Amino acid sequence: MQGKATATIYANVVNVRATPKELILEFGVHFPVSPGAPPPDLANFVPEVRVVMQADALLQLAEAFTSAAKQHRASQVQAPIQKAQ
Repeated sequence: MQGKATATIYANVVNVRATPKELILEFGVHFPVSPGAPPPDLANFVPEVRVVMQADALLQLAEAFTSAAKQHRASQVQAPIQKAQ
């Protein structure tokens, strides 16, 4: 699809549902009005984006997330501090 811009959407809430053949991911935004505010009410959640995936695509996504998480964790490990002699 050349010429079509890719939308970038921020989400800090995800609602996950499943059917026997599909996984449904609904992404949205929740901004608490004060520190310690309760989590969003998912019963009344209105997603910004909904992604429906078949099982084979879900497995590919799971592998990609696992790999990305491992790389992120590895980048966060700091080298031990060496003592001056």
